[in-house]
Amino acid sequence: MDIQYLKHKVECGADFIITQASYSFNSYKNFVKISRSSGIHVPIIPGMFIIKSHRSLLAISEFCAVPIPPDILRVVSNIKGNNESILNFGMDFAIELTRKFLSRRDLFENVHYFCLNDLSIVERVIKILGIYDNYMERPIVNLENKFIKYFKEENRIQ
Repeated sequence: MDIQYLKHKVECGADFIITQASYSFNSYKNFVKISRSSGIHVPIIPGMFIIKSHRSLLAISEFCAVPIPPDILRVVSNIKGNNESILNFGMDFAIELTRKFLSRRDLFENVHYFCLNDLSIVERVIKILGIYDNYMERPIVNLENKFIKYFKEENRIQ
């Protein structure tokens, strides 16, 4: 994404940024550094896709234009017929990547898991990480949020 366009979104009121999914900590880290040096200072939350099957990995990569690192593709391709092994690999990878993010609170405040309607995998990962809570806070909890207020008061459909 063009960094100036992203900066414009923040200037228009974006309170935080959730990135596209990636499998590279260094890509995330570089994106944050470029953003900060461009004057973007809102929280940047890395988006993460937990690999659960060979097919879903390829589909997400194709649909969202997310490059798959060769080592990940090699591992998942080698165990292609064993979804349980792929899920275990995907969870282990997500856990390690999350630990890297959470160890760099100077760059990342949180993580966002793209779960594709399968919350059970996210729940398993965050329980292993020790960050599970029965109530997980949502990014927009204030009903006086600018957009919601704008939608409710000024653009009400009659």
